[in-house]
Amino acid sequence: MKVIGITEAQISAITGGLGLELDNFRSINTHSHAFRVVPVASRGKYSRTTAHGRHMRITCYHGFRDVIRRYFEAGATSIKTASFRKTLHTEADFDDMLPKLADQNVGSLYRPVRFIDLCDCGGEDATVPS
Repeated sequence: MKVIGITEAQISAITGGLGLELDNFRSINTHSHAFRVVPVASRGKYSRTTAHGRHMRITCYHGFRDVIRRYFEAGATSIKTASFRKTLHTEADFDDMLPKLADQNVGSLYRPVRFIDLCDCGGEDATVPS
């Protein structure tokens, strides 16, 4: 993920406050950072399984949703992730992208699985937002 417009301290505080960790953090400049967001444990808050059912430190749909919302609330001007395959410039862009993210196939052509269906975090909603 690449976040522009907020500081490393803000990113760290938001991510840690949600019970997530930063992985492979790189500062490009004062207000531009690249990193991965991962859950603290492979089973627990904001964790998900692989398409084959293995538990790994991979952030679930709810984790992405919550952390990106908080980054925008803190003043992020741009967020780019591999999951979205595009740059989000506003929270409205993100809200428009949420249903597509939830429905995104993270399995294979032979064994398709929606991103939201792999959630193992006990998130409050099991349905795709409208």
